[in-house]
Amino acid sequence: MSSPSPVVARSRAQLADTLGAAEAESAVVMTMGALHDGHLALIRAARQRVGTDGTVTVTIFINPLQFGAGEDLDRYPRSFDTDLDLCTAEGVDVVFAPGQDEMYPDGVPMVTIDPGTLATELEGKVVVSMANALTRGEGGFHALVPARGSVAAGVQAAVPGSLVSAAFHHLPAKTLGDLETRLDADVLVCADAPEATAATSELIERVPGLRALDAGGLHSAMPVEALTAVLLQLNVRYKAKAGVRITGVE
Repeated sequence: MSSPSPVVARSRAQLADTLGAAEAESAVVMTMGALHDGHLALIRAARQRVGTDGTVTVTIFINPLQFGAGEDLDRYPRSFDTDLDLCTAEGVDVVFAPGQDEMYPDGVPMVTIDPGTLATELEGKVVVSMANALTRGEGGFHALVPARGSVAAGVQAAVPGSLVSAAFHHLPAKTLGDLETRLDADVLVCADAPEATAATSELIERVPGLRALDAGGLHSAMPVEALTAVLLQLNVRYKAKAGVRITGVE
């Protein structure tokens, strides 16, 4: 017996009406379409999380903010019919597939990073992104997902001529700024340019008690940044200043 096709919502109002009728637990898998095995694994995990009575929603929106200068938005694969078939086969309940006008009714993205003339000043230089996209709501701290997946990736898109690295996310700012306090933590470094990784790691190793670890390219910055929300939760719950130590790495 084949699965029923998901409800396709093209607007916020349609999505609200559809989800408003569902009283069960729900989960969302956010995508830009062109679904592959990784997306399908997330959809299955979402179904496992909410159960057979829950609602699984898949979003399909090719966000122009994900593309920087010189990146071809028009050539990004668009395969909605195939994606819908895959969602049907996985038992997805709702597909939210808005157009750009629905998401950006004013024609201008709501959040952008504009470095202005600073981009020229930073050309060829290493830029260290230490920021985390977080909010504090019901239940504590929550990680936000910026348009490009991480704050660091957004910075790199804003200053494409710079060598951006992501680091220092898991160190309390107050402790890091206190030169009298000895730190004891590993610092995960994410960068696409090897020279950015090297320069950032050298800076970290100058601080007593800190160890730099190469955590891969900027694509790794998303989970690294998001982990900060967990550490903040631990600090609040245990009244501590939790850091990160990776064992088994020499």
